Amino acid sequence: MTEVIDDRIKFVADDNLLRQVITDQAGEWKKGILELVQNAYDSLVMKGKVTPQTYISIDSTIDGEISKLVVEDNGCGGGKEKDEVIRNMKIFGNSIKKELDNTIGEKGMGRGQAFAMIYDMTREEFIGDIVIETNEWKIFNIKLSDLSFSIEKAKKVGDNPVKHAGTRWTITSSYRMFDSDEIHEYIEDNIMIPVTIKLNGRAISKKTKGKRFETDYATYIITQGKGGFQVYDRGLKVKFEKLGGVGGIIITKIPLKLNFARNDVLSSDPHYDEIIYDSYEFVKEYLITTSGAFNDAKRVAMKSLIVKDEKYLHDFYYETIIKTAQGKFITPAELNERKVYLAEEGNRLADDICQMGGIVIADGYGNIARISGAEVEKLDDSTDSIVERAKRNRYSSYGDFDMPITDRMRECMEWLRELNCGRELSFGKHNSWIAWTNGSTDIWFSIKHFKRWCKAKTKAGFYLKALTTFSHEMAHTDDNRETDHHGYGFEREHVECMKEYMGRASTVVARSRN
Repeated sequence: MTEVIDDRIKFVADDNLLRQVITDQAGEWKKGILELVQNAYDSLVMKGKVTPQTYISIDSTIDGEISKLVVEDNGCGGGKEKDEVIRNMKIFGNSIKKELDNTIGEKGMGRGQAFAMIYDMTREEFIGDIVIETNEWKIFNIKLSDLSFSIEKAKKVGDNPVKHAGTRWTITSSYRMFDSDEIHEYIEDNIMIPVTIKLNGRAISKKTKGKRFETDYATYIITQGKGGFQVYDRGLKVKFEKLGGVGGIIITKIPLKLNFARNDVLSSDPHYDEIIYDSYEFVKEYLITTSGAFNDAKRVAMKSLIVKDEKYLHDFYYETIIKTAQGKFITPAELNERKVYLAEEGNRLADDICQMGGIVIADGYGNIARISGAEVEKLDDSTDSIVERAKRNRYSSYGDFDMPITDRMRECMEWLRELNCGRELSFGKHNSWIAWTNGSTDIWFSIKHFKRWCKAKTKAGFYLKALTTFSHEMAHTDDNRETDHHGYGFEREHVECMKEYMGRASTVVARSRN
């Protein structure tokens, strides 16, 4: 019969569409348990029975190839009168829960996921049986072939009716499934509701240990070694946000906008980005304030935050990302107790200093080569004199190298000297630095890098690399062998030096052509 409303014809959905929506959810039976727990919790909320003593009961048994699952609550149930029960069961996608604040469900489709638990896509039929008892009514003989079910009042035992307050789902499968260990692990990972869930009579504990932070939008529980945050919205896990080293749990206090499958947050959600940004801030506070040894988890977490937002580099740089040349981690407090030197990892001098009781550290970001270059065969001196010897041996005058200096390299160096910078220009050796300066009288260029530039296809390309590096060192007004300062104002000074010496270079080139 066609339904007409004010001369307009109403659309209707074919049974095949509803059947497909239900059967497409088949394949992961644990998701059906998630929906049953969600519905049980909502039933308790709607009855006003959510207390610390309230619980949802799950029983799982396997007898040979026959598996049985029972999920039970004592909430409001699916209705008291027969017509109400039928209406709530037969109509999909018309949930009254979306009008309530504290419930989880909102789409009115969850029972379809429960039906799909025992639906065989190949045989296109149930591989078992489902019985639903809700208050005084029993729903059974559920069939997807014609989308139908039967309902009857609870049978009597003598003069007393068998009556279940709330809802009980009993699902029987002819396949081996409903393993209790799998159920326990899945619930523990995916459900975070303020109601105890009992599996075969034993409560499933909630992992909520850690340092707690609160905002208007969420509760954060942070621990080490988690590798990210599990995000729970209205009691169910909806997303995992990766973050190296630390993580934990985020429990939202406001509903998020989710996709239909409830396993991701929509980009249009107005609050999610702020919730995740706050998690980074709390992780930073956790890393800085938490006592205990500085370990791999904390170091990885710091690097993860810096990847998320470079502003965290300022919070951690040279303060807590500290790794000794021997691969151990130390805290800032330890740095104040002993003499500390900066060096490359694996450097022999650094290892020798460590063995003599000194500390040699690297920050982990490539800015590590403050002491290097000298191989010390025998250490009869104090640690301080060893370091001073390494400093002296690192810098050499023009020409004192095993590596040959080509005519092209000499020509470029002479050309740089014609720029009249007021500093002596020389070649030097260094494992990683391109150039360095004492900030006033000298600039050294790494002979290794200079020779590499020399292989440029054009002379102009070679000279431009040398000029850029030269201008960078001229921008340093202090000894960058000790401080390597690139702080506020340095980039501006570098640009000014580039402009000045590009102009001088143009004059030198023009003069040579005349």
